[in-house]
Amino acid sequence: MRYIYYFLLLMLSSCTQYYDREYPHQLYADNVLNNFVLEQQGADTNIEVYSTGGGIHEHIERMSVGFIYNKVMSIEELRVLFVKYNEWFRYRVNTQLKEYLKSYPAPIHEFQIEVAVMNPMGKTVPHGLPCFAAIVQGFINYCTHDLDPELKKYDTLYVEPYEDALEIVRNEHPEVLPPEYLLPAEEFRAIASSKNRDPKVLMIPTKR
Repeated sequence: MRYIYYFLLLMLSSCTQYYDREYPHQLYADNVLNNFVLEQQGADTNIEVYSTGGGIHEHIERMSVGFIYNKVMSIEELRVLFVKYNEWFRYRVNTQLKEYLKSYPAPIHEFQIEVAVMNPMGKTVPHGLPCFAAIVQGFINYCTHDLDPELKKYDTLYVEPYEDALEIVRNEHPEVLPPEYLLPAEEFRAIASSKNRDPKVLMIPTKR
């Protein structure tokens, strides 16, 4: 699977060279995305990549990564990983690509990580445990394999608002989140509330 990832990187690099003169920020976006992926893989050998994507013209409109995580886990465990990856990804985008973004801070529905769960033993993840998580219209959808693995279908296992999942992770596992979330709860909620009202509010508050 890692060979597939490096092939994707090669393809992205080729596209970047073609568009470099007209859209130089495509190169910057590719670098941020690739460095983020390599950083996560360096920290956890269970991670592989199955897809990358983006929409970059005059501005950077969207970016995405599809991770494979080679470990069977519960919804609670997947929630922590899912929120961690998404928040760190947007943190990198907001701090390193701010001036090139079409919308700032980067909206979660346009800049997101999907996570597919694989059984490292080569078997299908059992029905009743999550095998995939993605954000759809502001909600995290956790899916499980159909009872009949031959059908290769997915059933919805659990759905929750992304903001609720973020608050749970912030309260229970703040160590996995970017520096913003280490602020006092009252200040964090004030910032989050401001973001909902004003899309131009700064993603990373100034330290006192």
